[in-house]
This record gives sequence, C-alpha cells and structure tokens, in this order.
Amino acid sequence: MRDEFVFRVFDKHINQLQEVLTTVNESSNTPSDIAIFAGGCFWHMEDTFQKLDGVSSVYTGYTGGHDINPTYKKVVSNTSDHLEGVEVHYNPSLITYDELLQIFWRKVDPTNADGHSAIFYTSLKQKELAEASRKELDSSKRFQKPVVMKIAAATTFFTKPRKNIRTFTKKPV
Repeated sequence: MRDEFVFRVFDKHINQLQEVLTTVNESSNTPSDIAIFAGGCFWHMEDTFQKLDGVSSVYTGYTGGHDINPTYKKVVSNTSDHLEGVEVHYNPSLITYDELLQIFWRKVDPTNADGHSAIFYTSLKQKELAEASRKELDSSKRFQKPVVMKIAAATTFFTKPRKNIRTFTKKPV
C-alpha cells in the first residue's frame, strides 16, 4: 500500500516535471532576435518598445562606444562615447525588424545630427533594412532637413547596473 502511494506521488511529480520541461522547450524554440536603438533617454525608448506585442524583453544600457566601463554619469556628461540605448528582444514571427524601425523613427528626430540617436544593426539584413528605411524616410520629404540618423554595427551592449535598472520582461511570445 505504501509503495503504491509512493509510486503515485512519484508519477505525479514526473508528469509535472515533464510539463515544465515541455514549456521550457517550447519557449526556447520560439524565434528570437535582437534590435538595438539609441534615441536619447533610454527610459523613453524602453517605454516605447516594452508595450509591443512580440517583444519579450527590453534592456536599458549603453552602446556604440569604446569605453570599457561606461556609466550613466559618463554617458550623460559626454565623457564617454557611448549612447543611452535599448536592446530589444523580439519574436520576428510576431513583429518584424522593419516594424520596430518604423516605431523608432516616430520617437526620434532623425534630422538631428547631435549624435545622441542611432540604429545599431546585428546582421547584414538589419543593416540593409535600416539603410533602406532611412532612405525611404528621407525621400518622403516629411522633414525639411535631411535624415542623418547614424546606422552602425552593434558593439558591446553594456546593460545598466541592477541598482538603477528598470528591465522589462514579458512571458515568452
């Protein structure tokens, strides 16, 4: 009788573990990609992207520079060549890189050459899409000045230290 009880409890736990593993495997098989944008203040950018369906997480931090120890103080005082940025993790089956670009364009002034905004590509495909998108925006003549947004290869993304970070994470999509 006791052995039967132990086996039933054991079977129940095995089934629960199998369900957890299936869920983990399904979420790890979810297509995922990363987009990196700098648009001035990263809190503004984080808020924009975290609300989108298909975005699983948004990390704030520093990118685009050569400083091996960027800090908020260095970045905002322009003593580091890094920019405040967001690293957007998304499911390309639910939201495309081009859609993310269109949202980014609406949140920045693409004619401002101050150097605080940029698009950082992580693949040749992203580079091509970003350049085509910038060209299309410039050709639209929506702005009186030319579109001068920097598009560059992604460098190390330094996530903002935990003590000051507001990391947004959704459940896997």
